[in-house]
Amino acid sequence: MRNLRAIALVLTIFSTCIQAQSLYSMFGLGLVQTTGSARGAALGSNGLTLTDADFINVANPAALSFLDITRLNAGLQTNAMFAADQYVNKYYSRVDFSGVSFAFPIYHPYGLSLAMGIEPVSIIKYQVRKTFSDTVFGAYSKDFDGSGGLSKFAFSLSYALPLDFRLGFTYNYYFGQTDIRTAMNFTSSTMGSGEYATKYDIDGNGYQFAVISPDIARYFGDPLTHMRVSASVDLSSTLPATYSEVSITSYNSNYVINTSKLDFELPAKYQAGFSATLKNGLDVYVQYLSQAWSKYKVGGVADNNLQDQYRLSLGFALLGARADYGSDRSVYRFGVSYEQTPVKYNNTSVQEYGIHFGTGIPLSKGSNIETTLSYLARGKKSNGLIQENIIRLDATVNLGEIWFIQSER
Repeated sequence: MRNLRAIALVLTIFSTCIQAQSLYSMFGLGLVQTTGSARGAALGSNGLTLTDADFINVANPAALSFLDITRLNAGLQTNAMFAADQYVNKYYSRVDFSGVSFAFPIYHPYGLSLAMGIEPVSIIKYQVRKTFSDTVFGAYSKDFDGSGGLSKFAFSLSYALPLDFRLGFTYNYYFGQTDIRTAMNFTSSTMGSGEYATKYDIDGNGYQFAVISPDIARYFGDPLTHMRVSASVDLSSTLPATYSEVSITSYNSNYVINTSKLDFELPAKYQAGFSATLKNGLDVYVQYLSQAWSKYKVGGVADNNLQDQYRLSLGFALLGARADYGSDRSVYRFGVSYEQTPVKYNNTSVQEYGIHFGTGIPLSKGSNIETTLSYLARGKKSNGLIQENIIRLDATVNLGEIWFIQSER
């Protein structure tokens, strides 16, 4: 009952928020999601270097080898954003589904585990209106709207090799849709307003390989009691898509529809980092991510407003007091992050800085709820850019249960 009440409280908080938008999501595939769970977000990353047994690490399939019971993770994310350029200030808020995953150990002594889940890869959501005045056409406006994004269904396996090396593999089935609309609205009744819309329906396959090293703390002496290095690569993918084009003119009610086939070319993503535990119990996490979005193409054409992305994060975690109702303890986390986002505009790179605070609270033995509060600063007001100041709240429920154990007779 305590678990259900906690979950209901989180869902109530998130459901009070309304839609938000980021103009930077109009480029490429939209805003690329770099933090999937509240636990990873608290460390400023997607959690690649986490090797906890009480957590489904969808960012690193090799970490599934540490699971000892069946687990279910589900999360939500809300953003409150204050956006400003040199002339206008706006406030937006938005709720997003951050993913759900299910995993269980098949044979724990060999680190053989299986996981599956759904999570967003990118999100598109923006709405812009520009107004103009012309001596010929009079006053008119242009509307630019976009929505959609890319998601994936992930199927992962892990295995523990001799010498305690951990391997992981994920098959990703990508699917998604983008809807982009441009409309011109004339004040004069003699002018016919027009609308042009494009839509992409995308699906395709992708593959990730990951490895975690044995515990190498003994090579570094007294300060460390634990240390593992993690690395992964998401191979570049070609995703087939159906392109639909619609032109609507209210003046003569003319509809023109074109459809065609083309490919989305996703660049490879590389990640590496390490986790270490000091003798005082403090956990340290360092992670680096790189993805060459300058190589992203649609129908063989690159986007001049995209650049190579890289992200560096540093996180810390510390156990709290032991809970009265179980052996699990609260965990407090803190992280900082810096990212060169995939977006550039007017030859100016869009940067993002973040600071993150999180906690994990036991619900019962083997289950917990985690929340992370982050402040992000993205972009700036000069060179035609938008400065976005974002307050983000992530919440993830981690439930654990012992399954597939044959009872004695």
